[in-house]
Amino acid sequence: MKFPKPWSFDFNGFEYDENHKIDFANQLKRLRKLHNISCEQLAYAIHTAKCTIVNYENHNNRPNLETACRIAVFFGVTLDELVFGHIPDGISENTKI
Repeated sequence: MKFPKPWSFDFNGFEYDENHKIDFANQLKRLRKLHNISCEQLAYAIHTAKCTIVNYENHNNRPNLETACRIAVFFGVTLDELVFGHIPDGISENTKI
């Protein structure tokens, strides 16, 4: 099965291409600092440990889908914004699947 570009599954690490670079750790840190939230406060709010948040931000681990959803809801962003730092080109809120 061939996938249309840019949704190719020829991964180079965790990057699709320059428009779809996964930047979860930096985005999480940016959102946390933007909202003046400590790792401990975020961990408490999403029912996890402080060291888990630290590991996410240090590129040591990634959250499962449920935890990523909790983080996105907490900050009021979409999963695309949380993972990529923006809504990737070609995807909009009006896109229907």
